[in-house]
Amino acid sequence: MAHASIIKKAITMFAANYNKNDAWIDRTLPIWERALENCKDKIVLDAVDEIMFSPSGYGTPKIGDVLEAAKRLGGIQAEKIHKSRNWCDDCRYHEGVRITVARYYRIDQNNKSVSSERVASCTCKDALEVHKGLMTYLERLEKLKADSRIKLHAYLYTYQGKNGFTWEEKDPVGYAEHCKRIDEQRKNGKQIQTFTKYMEK
Repeated sequence: MAHASIIKKAITMFAANYNKNDAWIDRTLPIWERALENCKDKIVLDAVDEIMFSPSGYGTPKIGDVLEAAKRLGGIQAEKIHKSRNWCDDCRYHEGVRITVARYYRIDQNNKSVSSERVASCTCKDALEVHKGLMTYLERLEKLKADSRIKLHAYLYTYQGKNGFTWEEKDPVGYAEHCKRIDEQRKNGKQIQTFTKYMEK
């Protein structure tokens, strides 16, 4: 279990990076403590570092993003919580989580095209119990629809038989620009560096 002082240190770093005030820390700390209770101390700090040094896309990353990073780093003792859980078919692969991708235009930024991936909770009973600190995938959709700064044109989420998304599905604009650069490099006889792990379908 992560020590309370470590979680407080992590959320303080997070708050400083995303310009959050003390009131936000006080309000959010209990959620972080519940969400990270089965995560190792070092992984909590490493996960926050990983999130802070990654492009954030739309808004401030959530505790679900920290949890997903911690899971990738191998620091969550998930079996203690999840072993006996009865996940629904749509969230069983990610143990109560739905991966969401929002594609939209930022009206307040000259219709800039944005692709934003976030971790969200499923709406099944066990997911809501385990992932109390997470917004559900439907709540995220409603929040996006209510944001007057953006024009939402696609909202993807994982379900049974669809456990993830290709780069092209997540960010068709960025993918197309990358392919265009590759084509130009080929024409100019330059050495090509591709990101095949993202391009695989």
